[in-house]
Amino acid sequence: MDYYHGTSTKGLTELKPYASPYSNLSEGVVYLTTSKQLALHYIWDDKRIGTKWPMLHIREDGVLVFQEMFSGALEFLYKGLTGYIYHCVGDYDIEPNSGVLTCATSKNIVPIADYELIDDVYEKICEYERKGTFIYEKFEDRSQAAHDRIREIILGQIKRVDLFNNPTHAYYDFFQSKFPNIGITLRNYMMVKGRDPMLLGTLCYIEKDGKYLMLHRIKKKNDIHQGRWVGLGGKFEPGESPEDCVIREVFEESGLEITAPQLRGILTFPGFANDEDWYVFLFTATDFTGTLKECEEGELAWVDKTKLNELPMHDGDYLFLQWMQEHDGVFSGKFIYKDGEFTGEHNLIKY
Repeated sequence: MDYYHGTSTKGLTELKPYASPYSNLSEGVVYLTTSKQLALHYIWDDKRIGTKWPMLHIREDGVLVFQEMFSGALEFLYKGLTGYIYHCVGDYDIEPNSGVLTCATSKNIVPIADYELIDDVYEKICEYERKGTFIYEKFEDRSQAAHDRIREIILGQIKRVDLFNNPTHAYYDFFQSKFPNIGITLRNYMMVKGRDPMLLGTLCYIEKDGKYLMLHRIKKKNDIHQGRWVGLGGKFEPGESPEDCVIREVFEESGLEITAPQLRGILTFPGFANDEDWYVFLFTATDFTGTLKECEEGELAWVDKTKLNELPMHDGDYLFLQWMQEHDGVFSGKFIYKDGEFTGEHNLIKY
């Protein structure tokens, strides 16, 4: 059976087992694929990014979908890149734990039968696009939910490698260059060595006829709010005030444009999710224009305020919603979470 291996290294006559730091497999193996097209994406220039990051989704029908995580990623990674696709013949087992469809591995040295020189990897990828076996999802055309997920991935990588304290890491210059907005946003975090970052966000409950507009989070993958009902809101963008943020987030999620949002509280959630501390500005709004649109993150619904306790929500939400309805002024609430679960410990300060 035919197998392929893509690399920028020339002159190889055999492939040797290698323990890749980017693989799901811990032991040293030779990585092969039954897809010559897929092997093309693993021709890599470490000087461009410092680590392999193909940004690929492989459909069950074998079509490759390149899901850009920053503008111009396909050209940046592959334009002008020369490499080799090595052809191997043998009987190797598909490795389901690799996380890559069509990936086979060998713990032994694999002899090379022949190879193909690729003068420009980008141009070769474009040939497959013209044949209909490659789909190019440009960053600008991807959904807001996808952009939010990208942000979460990048923030997770920054945290995982302690990037602020590791300027020699391969990600350091790359992230600063390709994710400038995330870099700016991170400067708003209270970063203390040995402590997790502080995340800033907004939350808004739009009121009409004794009801709040609620969002049932059931669409987004890997959602920390999965299955729960929440208000509208999200993370700060660079340079935003709390009011700027809540107005933008409400519009993005619902299509409604709120005016004069009223600050009702400041909420603190230590250890809310992924060992992160969340600081949230809580608003209500009664004045708005526009028509509700479909939300990419869940289903929107107007819910009677007397029925809120019947909805599945985060445990701390029941408390601050009750305070918000009982107290006309601004309050500060703190809710202690551990491993994503509310411990029951909380306090309230009214102003």
